[in-house]
Amino acid sequence: MERRQIILGGTSLLFFGGAGCLNLGDETEESESTSETDSDDDGIPTEEDGTNNDTASTDSADTTDTADDEQTGQVANNLNVISETGTVGSDGETVIELQLTVQPAAGSDSIDLSEIELDLDTTDWEGTLTQSASGETPPEEVTAAPARDEFGIEVVTASSTDDVVATDNADRYSLVIDASGDGTVQPLSAGTSVDVTVSLPGGTRREHVLTVPDSLAEVSPGDAVSL
Repeated sequence: MERRQIILGGTSLLFFGGAGCLNLGDETEESESTSETDSDDDGIPTEEDGTNNDTASTDSADTTDTADDEQTGQVANNLNVISETGTVGSDGETVIELQLTVQPAAGSDSIDLSEIELDLDTTDWEGTLTQSASGETPPEEVTAAPARDEFGIEVVTASSTDDVVATDNADRYSLVIDASGDGTVQPLSAGTSVDVTVSLPGGTRREHVLTVPDSLAEVSPGDAVSL
């Protein structure tokens, strides 16, 4: 049988006789090599795929850590309102002073209470109260000034009574709001509700609804009522 060998482009083609048997050994090996390298048929070698996946996993982990850090920062400082009371005016029909007793939430850093903002909103009026004193000011000098729309701060119990900076979860302070009508905040009659939002410097906000009892007939002027 006559055997002929033809070399085309580096590939050996072998013919036997007239039947024309073709040797495709080189092409078969190349096909198998490609199949083993790219097992997922995406056109990218499996080895490269693994590298990209590892990078994506690392990026995802970094993103999660950053989000956790940001969330932790947002809740680092917080203030709990543990008591809400009001003082009945001389007319016996309205509440002319509001007191919010607050304490730092567990895990909070020191909180300068003089930097708090109080936003009050009723169906008849609304206003924002601040405090112009600094945190180092003695509490007895941080009083409510309705003409300037300022709230007062009183120490209930604290590790330091020389300033108005809450440094411990056991500290208790009273935020005093003058509602006599000499400023933005007006007297609250029986059954009236006021929305109070306590805003901290870091952006934390706490919303509370204070509601005067439906009847003040059984209390005397100067008495405290729960709101």
